[in-house]
Amino acid sequence: MKTSCHLNLQQTLASQQFLALALQEGSFGASDWPRWWGDLALMADGAEVLTYLREKDFLVEDSGLLMIGPRAEKEFGRRHFIDLLSTFVADLELRVVAGVREIGFVSPLALPAKADRESRPLVLVGRGWFVRHIDWERFTVWVEEIPTKGDVKWPSEAVAQSFEVSQAKREVLLGALPDVEL
Repeated sequence: MKTSCHLNLQQTLASQQFLALALQEGSFGASDWPRWWGDLALMADGAEVLTYLREKDFLVEDSGLLMIGPRAEKEFGRRHFIDLLSTFVADLELRVVAGVREIGFVSPLALPAKADRESRPLVLVGRGWFVRHIDWERFTVWVEEIPTKGDVKWPSEAVAQSFEVSQAKREVLLGALPDVEL
């Protein structure tokens, strides 16, 4: 792989695995990395991905050992590498404040449009709130309590899983081992 090209999805996942291994172990052998994954298809381009990670300073080598490099620290190091290690990142939530009191948190999708704020207040903790100001830099909504109730909106998507899939997920979470190969 040339350093000017981008990683495909499989290579991106492989690079995430290499970086996670370096975080987990502190370092790993530049030549013995296959022992961690065996012949897993995901790691088929492993040598090429490692070359890329070294060239871009995501990994650095010292005495045959690879460890997290300065670029990985810069791009993923904040919040203890949570973006690198998480499968998903939570949706944005805004803190709702009335005066000095924190009321709760809401999705931006629950906020009334600026033109509708007078007629459609925010409903939170069983009360109506007039939205005075939204500070997007601080993720804060400044509100004032009003006697009028507003509409409740819940951002969500349709349930797209069958009962059987949901039950199987539950069983795995409770400790059952599925009869499948990963």
